[in-house]
Amino acid sequence: MRRRLITKRSDSDGIVNVICSMLSYSAEDEILLIIDPFFYYKTNLGEACEIFRQIVSRYPNVKEIWTVCKDDITKAPKTQIYDEFKRRLLRGQKLTNILTTDDFHDRFIILLKSEKGITIGTSFNGMRNKLYTISTLSKEIVRKVLHEVALLEINHIRTTIKTPIKNYSSIKLAEYRHLVKGNKPNYWVHRIAHEEDVSYELLKRGYLSIGFADFGYTQEIPALAKNITREIEKIWGDSYKKKYRLWNFLFEFSKDDIILVPDFPEKNRYSLYKIEGADAIPAEKLHTRGLTDIDGNVLNWDGNYLTTGGERIVDLGFFWEVTELANNLTMEDTYWKEIKKIDVNMNISKERKLVKIIKEGIERN
Repeated sequence: MRRRLITKRSDSDGIVNVICSMLSYSAEDEILLIIDPFFYYKTNLGEACEIFRQIVSRYPNVKEIWTVCKDDITKAPKTQIYDEFKRRLLRGQKLTNILTTDDFHDRFIILLKSEKGITIGTSFNGMRNKLYTISTLSKEIVRKVLHEVALLEINHIRTTIKTPIKNYSSIKLAEYRHLVKGNKPNYWVHRIAHEEDVSYELLKRGYLSIGFADFGYTQEIPALAKNITREIEKIWGDSYKKKYRLWNFLFEFSKDDIILVPDFPEKNRYSLYKIEGADAIPAEKLHTRGLTDIDGNVLNWDGNYLTTGGERIVDLGFFWEVTELANNLTMEDTYWKEIKKIDVNMNISKERKLVKIIKEGIERN
């Protein structure tokens, strides 16, 4: 770890030289993350903006600067301060506050692609008049910081999605959702109650599916990520509740997660799957060769929807690649005899009880 002491006698050029020498970037670095709870403060705003301008000018390949701060910048006077920082950007650069939270004390600057970072002992508005240190961060620490940002952001989305508000925090760090769970998989129940004659056949071929065929295009995913409520309300109205299932399927499921699926037609039996793919697959990108429904009708993409037999539209929009771990499981299966240890009065579904048992069994073995 490298560390430099910055004194009150330092000028902005010297400070920026230290920061940029300790935070070298590659041509692939297009996103710079600044975590500073007091970033959008009016105190010493001119000095803060000048240091910001010099820093972003040293990273011409950076296209987006993301900030995490403690104040709502959509309200005055923070909106005006935000505009002052925007004026210092290079042409083609974009400034976005991705999360409002007071969970951070230290200040960080991180290059996301190369996972390089520094920590600074003061906010931008104190860099010219405080005594502080600037230190480099190990890649492990950078990942832990990203872990915390992603966790806070996803928890924020999980909370606000329940309320029909107009704007949500950006979820651009959702692509780092694998950091949230660390090295352990998450465990889910995914009940197939739609297009069963196709969905279960696809599951045999290694594809877990969900409906929402109207969104089954690559370009729809960012819009759903930004505001899933708004996008779904365009089609089904504000009372459509299954948006939570789609949210989980697209943005919470991730590689190596364990999925419990009730069997068909014996839905008191279950099969267990592990997610293999890196991301959910929209219907337009599904490789349909060799895929059929339960009656052997061939599955095809007609340019708008999946169809069987070239006629019937199949209302499936997204898929995960999975492998089967176990099948024909029951609540009474002796393999999961630990179920007797669970309090039968717990207010959770029987499937979630079984998931807990499976989770404990897998992690123990």
